[in-house]
Amino acid sequence: MKKSSEISSLVIKIAALLVVAVLTAYLFPHQGNTFAYKFEKGKPWAYESLIAEFDFPVFKSEQQYQEECQSVLSAYTPYFSMESGRNEYVMTEADYRQIEGEGYAYISVVNDRHEARTVPFSQVYTQMTAYEQFGTETGVTLTYDPETSARMREHLIASISPTKGYVQTGEKIIGRGEIVTAELYQVLISFRQIYSERHTTTTQRIVSQYGVFLLACLLLIFMSLFLYFFHSDIWQPKRNILFFALLTGMVVTIAYVTLRFYTDEVLIYLVPMVWVPVIVRVFFNSPVAVLLHSVCTLLVALAVPAPLPFVLMQLTAGAAAILTLRNMAQRYQLTMAAVYSLLTYVIVYTIYQLATTGTFSTLDWRM
Repeated sequence: MKKSSEISSLVIKIAALLVVAVLTAYLFPHQGNTFAYKFEKGKPWAYESLIAEFDFPVFKSEQQYQEECQSVLSAYTPYFSMESGRNEYVMTEADYRQIEGEGYAYISVVNDRHEARTVPFSQVYTQMTAYEQFGTETGVTLTYDPETSARMREHLIASISPTKGYVQTGEKIIGRGEIVTAELYQVLISFRQIYSERHTTTTQRIVSQYGVFLLACLLLIFMSLFLYFFHSDIWQPKRNILFFALLTGMVVTIAYVTLRFYTDEVLIYLVPMVWVPVIVRVFFNSPVAVLLHSVCTLLVALAVPAPLPFVLMQLTAGAAAILTLRNMAQRYQLTMAAVYSLLTYVIVYTIYQLATTGTFSTLDWRM
């Protein structure tokens, strides 16, 4: 009976870790897998001159695109349909509070002839304020039109082009030794994206996913063997392995989704990787915290465009957090762990930039 229970527990542990490996392979962002060049902003181009093999557009950075969207949406006004034959602008209390809370200075009013006009919000009343203003009870004359509002909002966003230029076939993109400036970086990102779409076949994607799956399995096997031989008390209860699998799966999912859907690669550093060792240290011990943090960092680094600085920053920040919690006694230590981790991020990033570029001018303080 005991042996059967042990086998059942082992099967559950293996199944949980396999789910993590499959999830890693499935969500792995494949953009740039066939692109043979590695580059970082502010670093010299280490290859021969890169010439455009085809025409391609230069995409705007995620930050620039979002800023332009916000700028355009500043002209957006919510739409309301107005009851025919009425001149007062009266809306429900709920609609009034919502428009007031969102800070709109104007609204758009559509009459029964489908003619829209812009009305200052200062001329709009609720039923109560309309009674105070006019001395008579006034019914609601404005009804919020969600369909028209959404359509006009989408129209404004659609007016923003995701591209900001064009590179023609045969045009030089970057030469050997040139510094990858912010502008050149965006050109290279765009070229890599289009190049990967044109050259990556279905077979390559499948083989790539299989390779990622095997790498994830290898890391998880080493983690399991470490726990089995050196921390059997933690390995034995299956709830512990299920917890590790859940934590790893969550971190990998957040990181891969960030890399897949956002072109601004700085955003990967916003993924709370350092909380992995903090959580594990609180419930278990420091060696296991270091182990799981290393596994999570390496799994995410498989997809990060610049893996070396990412691994350096994550492992050192994690180490700082674990050292802060070496004698866990007070709750304020969690706050101190976050502070020390942030300081470690800044220090390691600055030193890495100085070591690889020899100047402060390439520092990207968004990191």
